[in-house]
Amino acid sequence: MEALNQILFALSLIAPSTTDPATLVKSDNVEVAGPTKEVAKEVLSAAEAIRKKLAIEWFGRELPRGVGYCAITVELSDQEQRCATWQMERDGCTYQLVRLKAPRADLAGSPLVHEILHVLTNSQFPQGLPAWANEGVACVAEDKEEFYCRRAVAWFSKTGNWPRLKEILEAEHISENEHKRYWAAASLTRYLLVRGDRQMFFQFASAGKSDGWNNALRRYYAVQDVNDLEKSWQAWAVEGLQRETKPLVPSGMAPNEQRVSTVPAN
Repeated sequence: MEALNQILFALSLIAPSTTDPATLVKSDNVEVAGPTKEVAKEVLSAAEAIRKKLAIEWFGRELPRGVGYCAITVELSDQEQRCATWQMERDGCTYQLVRLKAPRADLAGSPLVHEILHVLTNSQFPQGLPAWANEGVACVAEDKEEFYCRRAVAWFSKTGNWPRLKEILEAEHISENEHKRYWAAASLTRYLLVRGDRQMFFQFASAGKSDGWNNALRRYYAVQDVNDLEKSWQAWAVEGLQRETKPLVPSGMAPNEQRVSTVPAN
């Protein structure tokens, strides 16, 4: 099967039935199917710029051409914002598939940043990052996520209903619908990035998955075990709320915005 036919096949699995092949545009790294070719070109340009920026910020270098190739399908909606990333295997090839549904003004914004970082981490860690780390780094990269993260931590602190980190670290999947786990993962990621750099974070996440979280904590952060991590994270999060003076009011958030975690497609 030729490369274009392979991508068209992948897109057909997630694209709306109204997708017109004439609206497909592509580069060496990204392919986009949009409601119009003009919209597709806008998203393609933004995706390329975001890909370059995030690769340098998170991995210290631009990625080679074609590494982390992804196919994005775009749907316009003034009432809803949804996005998701899948990985799919077929004929020995791995496809990174992104679905983006949003108002036109938001297509090149935070949701695309979130999903492109999922694509990059998937390509750099083919064995897969733990679910909490995968969602956590994507949330950190997306500015709008900070409001929701702070609001969740404020609720944890006020009610004392903190999620258990052991359960979060060991979770196989975390979706935004699992509010406690999702935002705790985002907050924990921010905390670990304060304690060390991004390279250390990725090393810890990979080692914890394979060697156990207590061993990885002692090796990379000089923390005795998950219980000690939980206590220090909670203390840091509460201290951050006390220092923060911004009101807990979202900025520029579309109605009914929803994000789905990165999960392999069956």
